[in-house]
Amino acid sequence: MFIYLQLLVIVCMYSIMFIWFTETVFFFWQSLFYNAQTQLLSRPAVVEKIVELGTVSLGNSYQSVLKSGFSDKKSDRATRVSFKVIPLGT
Repeated sequence: MFIYLQLLVIVCMYSIMFIWFTETVFFFWQSLFYNAQTQLLSRPAVVEKIVELGTVSLGNSYQSVLKSGFSDKKSDRATRVSFKVIPLGT
């Protein structure tokens, strides 16, 4: 889930126009990334699969953007902040 959300942050940082399209593509292909499909894979292997699918769906020009985005501290931080939960009543 975190890697997928980081993908959305990366795409949003590059071009917000492709967020809906990216969500649609990954929703359609979610079975490739669900539980048993990725359970025994390392994080870099899962990221590589996501970069491949993102490159096929968004175009070759996105490959370097996606690859570098997963090692970028700015996208990592934005993803972690988006996971913060604000308790009710505060």
